[in-house]
Amino acid sequence: MNHKVPGDGGGLLDRLLRGEGNSPLPGGGEPDTNAGVERADLKWCTMACEEAEWPRENVDGAKSCRTFNALWCRVLARHVTRNAPCAVLHGARRPKANW
Repeated sequence: MNHKVPGDGGGLLDRLLRGEGNSPLPGGGEPDTNAGVERADLKWCTMACEEAEWPRENVDGAKSCRTFNALWCRVLARHVTRNAPCAVLHGARRPKANW
């Protein structure tokens, strides 16, 4: 697969557009070493989550420029880290970033 030849079917864009699903985690690590996650299709803490709200308090710049890194999770009734794996599904044992 040559990534320099456009349209060869092997580039990242081609793979994304084909939508063949997510790949298994690189390295073939055991799920128990990675918070029970077997595939790369994780749920993330973002404003797209139905349980997420902007923090009710001024946390890390909340209600100003929105560059803070916290969201309020209605399920956990506490602040969670924005753009991190879902704390409801994975709890303290978050999937590792260095799969």
